[in-house]
Amino acid sequence: MHRTKCTEMINGVLAPYFLKKLVADVGDQRFSLLLDESTDLSVSKYLGVVIRCFSNTKQTIVSTFLGLVQLEGGDARSIAQALVAFLEKCCLKKEKLLGIGTDNASVMTGNKNGVHKVLKDVYGIKDLVLIRCVNHSLQLAVTHASNDTLPSSVEYLVLGTWFSVSLKRRDAYKAIYETINCGEQPLQITKSVLGEVQLAIKAFEGEQVDPLKLLDSLVSLIKSAAELLLAPEEKDQVRKRCVAFTISLTHELRLRLPDNIEALQYMSVFNVEKTLNHSKSLGEIEKIAKLLGYSPADIDKIVQQWRSIHLRKWNETKNTVGFWVEVWKFRDTADNNPFHELTMAAVSVLSLPHANAEVERLFSQMSVVKSKLRNRMSLQTLNSILYVRYGLKLSGDACYEHKLPDDVLQLFGTSSAYSFKSAPSVAEPAIESLDQNDDMIFL
Repeated sequence: MHRTKCTEMINGVLAPYFLKKLVADVGDQRFSLLLDESTDLSVSKYLGVVIRCFSNTKQTIVSTFLGLVQLEGGDARSIAQALVAFLEKCCLKKEKLLGIGTDNASVMTGNKNGVHKVLKDVYGIKDLVLIRCVNHSLQLAVTHASNDTLPSSVEYLVLGTWFSVSLKRRDAYKAIYETINCGEQPLQITKSVLGEVQLAIKAFEGEQVDPLKLLDSLVSLIKSAAELLLAPEEKDQVRKRCVAFTISLTHELRLRLPDNIEALQYMSVFNVEKTLNHSKSLGEIEKIAKLLGYSPADIDKIVQQWRSIHLRKWNETKNTVGFWVEVWKFRDTADNNPFHELTMAAVSVLSLPHANAEVERLFSQMSVVKSKLRNRMSLQTLNSILYVRYGLKLSGDACYEHKLPDDVLQLFGTSSAYSFKSAPSVAEPAIESLDQNDDMIFL
């Protein structure tokens, strides 16, 4: 297949098929979005949008590509306007938007004129939840702590990054330190703290992680940092600075993570053990329902269902998502789900984002698809290829295994699949000039 026809088939047939399939899978449920900005090789500014929701077909919480939106301006109102227009184009109701996950940029999180504030005040999404990326928060906490306490001339030595990949350097440093300090071992305080930070970051970056266990990682990190706040017996300047670094890091963690901890606490309420506990609190579930914007009548239903859910016997009691999927499928003798409102609330909370790692992976994929050899690729073709890639990944199929419906197969080779045939009034057809050596676009 020639590259021109292949591009048109991807833009006109495959990409719309996978996008419609994704939107149909979301249905009328509430969903969250992961947002971040980036530029490509042609210095075009894009807003990366990843959707996080409960998949009816996969029966689990998924995070997948929704689209790249070209930005005309970098201010909050321009970003919010472009995002709302994109959701309407995708046939997703903005009223169903539950939360957004962003980095710590002021344009996204500003209290007066950030994207979150504009979406709430201007576009009427009153109950929108803002989740700041935990990974960015941890990285900023470490950066600010080191800037305030460690001289730039020795920071790379104390933090251990200069030695992390070289055994020879570590041995040389240890020998010099022992010679200068009469045989004492090199200080390890900062290294141990940063190790805990790295473990927390990796936990939040994972694709297949239990969101209800992330709170434990965060609490463990703060406790670990606090336990190291011991006054050194020696008066060595480096040791004083390391202790000062630990104190500053603990302060930064407490300053930057309260909002994230609160969001993770919402998720932990729906833990299987807490849900099936006979003495569980009713106040927490009522508070969460109010924050999610439920009406008083629905809140009463949720509380009543929360009070009685442990009275039934459930098979899946180890995996949280699996448990709520079982509750989702449950039907009584009248073929009704007596826990419908509670299940919808639980699925909505589990759909809240906890980190922006998926958006960063999206930008990595964008750089692979739009490379130096394909720097003239338009946004439409870039989006289309990413729709196919992520659609196949979500289906769990390879490109040669996925079976397309008959109505989609019938579109191949028809004039409706070609933009320059279906819209003859357009002077310049939207056909991309890819690498001349590519007779096929490898997805």
